[in-house]
Amino acid sequence: MCITRMRFASIQIGILKKILILFGIFVFFYLFLVNLYIPKYFSNSADHIALVNKITSRQNENIEDIVDEKDHIKYNYNLNYWIFSPSYQQTDETIIKKTTKHTPKTENSKHKKVHLRNCLPLDALNITGKIGQGLLLLDELTIEEVQLAHQDINIGGSWKPNDCISLHKIAIIIPYRDRESHLTRLIDFLIPILQKQKLDFRFIVSEQTGDDLFNKGRIMNAAFVYAETLKVDCVIFHDVDMFPQDYGTPYNCPKTPRHLGAYVNNLGYQLWYPEIAGGVLVINTNDYRKINGYSNMYWAWGGEDDDMGKRIMSNNYTIERPNPNIATFSMLKHTKRKRTAPKLIYDLLKNAGERWPIDGLNETNKWQIEKVIIEPLYHHIYVNVFEPPKEWKPTV
Repeated sequence: MCITRMRFASIQIGILKKILILFGIFVFFYLFLVNLYIPKYFSNSADHIALVNKITSRQNENIEDIVDEKDHIKYNYNLNYWIFSPSYQQTDETIIKKTTKHTPKTENSKHKKVHLRNCLPLDALNITGKIGQGLLLLDELTIEEVQLAHQDINIGGSWKPNDCISLHKIAIIIPYRDRESHLTRLIDFLIPILQKQKLDFRFIVSEQTGDDLFNKGRIMNAAFVYAETLKVDCVIFHDVDMFPQDYGTPYNCPKTPRHLGAYVNNLGYQLWYPEIAGGVLVINTNDYRKINGYSNMYWAWGGEDDDMGKRIMSNNYTIERPNPNIATFSMLKHTKRKRTAPKLIYDLLKNAGERWPIDGLNETNKWQIEKVIIEPLYHHIYVNVFEPPKEWKPTV
């Protein structure tokens, strides 16, 4: 009996030793991975102030109360829409818009009378460094927190350096529908990148009115027409779920159309076909007019970006794609738009290289800007794209 108990005890001790050894191995690898993974994904995170504040949960600085203010309306007779902004003189009609008490600083908009030199070109600035991607896991960031964090940004999300004259005046156009969490993170994420690159920038959020099938091409053409009124040199069409991984990702104006979103994590950082031009596209205003903008004919999900690539190539442009070791992107997870008519998309793409002169920016009857609200961090335009053709609607 004693021998049996001794054997049983020795077996238990042996099992306990194995458990302790396995636990020790687990702890070792856990600490190893933490030291390897965390610095990479949270490096340089201090630049993205609003997101860092979410992690540290600062107790001493609270978001200011939201107040209602009357804003004044001004009608744009050239583009036929109302602009709502607190900067215009009073008219007979007013609206109520939520805003914060915070007033952006004006150092960037009113320079002292000094002789400034041109800013250095992007190559000479020698900007490098990976951007922490772990911050993208936070999805509860509010636009008020982003506004409070970036108090040097002027109304409409505009900024320019005050120590030199920027070489590029750009507009970042963000097609938008029902992704507020993505939008706030993207604006907070891009601001320090654009500032490091000494760019004169502003944000334009283009939102389709109603809840019918999405037409990305039409709302981007409408946003481009609006951007031209701001006298920009080039535009950047930027999907709301695309986040750069390096500070050196070139957001300056290119000599030829630049496909900035070519190498994406969920696509294996591979260029799948030559005419791909989705995600993030940078193009000069003159070049955009020459290729007649985006097609107006694609509804729901898919087609318009590949059509754009074919337009660019049909006009004998080379699509620039930056160094894949630098210009890489993370794509946030989201529910994709449904492709309701794949055969229609296929047929349109077949003749995209010939159709571009008659389908695009010149068809101003395909959309209408109904309202513009100049928010503290972006110009928000609301676009009516009208009814989709019956053949595009999904069959029950």
